[in-house]
Amino acid sequence: MTQLLIIDDEPAICWGLSELGKSCGLDVVAQPSIEAVRDLAFEKPPAAIFLDVRLPGEDGLAAMPALRARWPESAVIVMTAYGDLPTANRALRQGAFEYLVKPFDLATARSTLNRAIARREAQRTGRQASNEEELVGDSPAMQQVFRQLALAAQTDASVVLVGESGVGKEVAARAIHRYSPLSTKPLVTMNVAALSPELIDLELFGAHPDRPGLLMQASGGTLLIDEVAEIPLATQAKLVRVLESGELTSTGGAPQPVKFRLISTTQRDLPRCVARGEFRHDLYFRLGGYTIALPPLRERMADIPTLANCFLSAVGRPSLRFDLNTLAELQRRAWPGNVRELKSVVQHSATVVREGVILPEHLPAPVLLNEVAKKLATPAEALIEAAKNWATTAIGNPTLAGKLHDELLAIVEPPLLSAAITAHHDNCLAAAQALGIHRTTLRRKLDQLDQSNL
Repeated sequence: MTQLLIIDDEPAICWGLSELGKSCGLDVVAQPSIEAVRDLAFEKPPAAIFLDVRLPGEDGLAAMPALRARWPESAVIVMTAYGDLPTANRALRQGAFEYLVKPFDLATARSTLNRAIARREAQRTGRQASNEEELVGDSPAMQQVFRQLALAAQTDASVVLVGESGVGKEVAARAIHRYSPLSTKPLVTMNVAALSPELIDLELFGAHPDRPGLLMQASGGTLLIDEVAEIPLATQAKLVRVLESGELTSTGGAPQPVKFRLISTTQRDLPRCVARGEFRHDLYFRLGGYTIALPPLRERMADIPTLANCFLSAVGRPSLRFDLNTLAELQRRAWPGNVRELKSVVQHSATVVREGVILPEHLPAPVLLNEVAKKLATPAEALIEAAKNWATTAIGNPTLAGKLHDELLAIVEPPLLSAAITAHHDNCLAAAQALGIHRTTLRRKLDQLDQSNL
């Protein structure tokens, strides 16, 4: 069984990550210190290691070289409450796979862990992880998309792919690269939404001349930036300079020429983001040379049987097939999660029915999928849903008994304060007025957060 190692002296962190690992089918080992890990014998190297920076005895970053030497193929995920640039830089230079700033949510941890395991499997099999999924569809909406993608593939102009979550923007981006003159050159991808602000800058521009960033890695090929609207404004300014000058200066290095084809995806309205001051207008004009909108699944319902059968074929069991009533049921559903949700439903059904005919009763109930999307219609509702989920789990955690309220505040208050300070450009008085608290109170809370290990 694939193994997950957690090194952290906080019981709540160990418990949460252990439950996450077990839910992913992993064999989990949790230890409070580097010294405790040295005394353990492992039958096989862990696929991933969650490593805290601040530990009793030897700290996590100091132990990185020894951990990497002992398990060179293990993906080390560094965790810290001190999310400053020097710490991030040091962690990445020492070979960290990812850098998470506490407090982080389980969705972020799960995404990071899944990527770490996927990389490990690719290394073990000698293959690079790839996404060979194809866009399919006979509907007029998709035929128009195919024409636009074909035109985009013949040029080196920047492309922005716009659409709701789950419509296939990344698949479309890979298709543009695959059918372009640059198809033999590298395709470098970056999901901005999965990274902290500190990591976005380091990943793009590099932490050191010996560790080039994604811009340099994509030189001569294509750079795909997923969820480009989430790039911080300061990093946007640096990206504009690179696009304008054709040169990249990494930390501690000399300027180097760099040229790449840029494809971006977003589910946000970029012109509206520009109007609100959330996205630079000069970067928008450099990205949006050619914009392609991918339709949601509800606008191409005729494609559902084709899509469902393609996903079923990918399962690799030829004896499986859909009953006609099942395909009709799929076409009656709302699909707020779009093509990604349909793929998940097909995979679920193929798990329930090992061979033979997939009937309507083998499909997961639509309420389990669609009602969640309705509940998360606004940020406030999403926050309520997340709080309910957290409370349900936390109440059963004996290590949090008697301090649930404080623990919840420790989770939700830091991002609120940070957002207020950022929105008001570090003006503490303006941020305090927006929050409805005294400036002295805000300053005290910010100082406490800087000194906290949470």
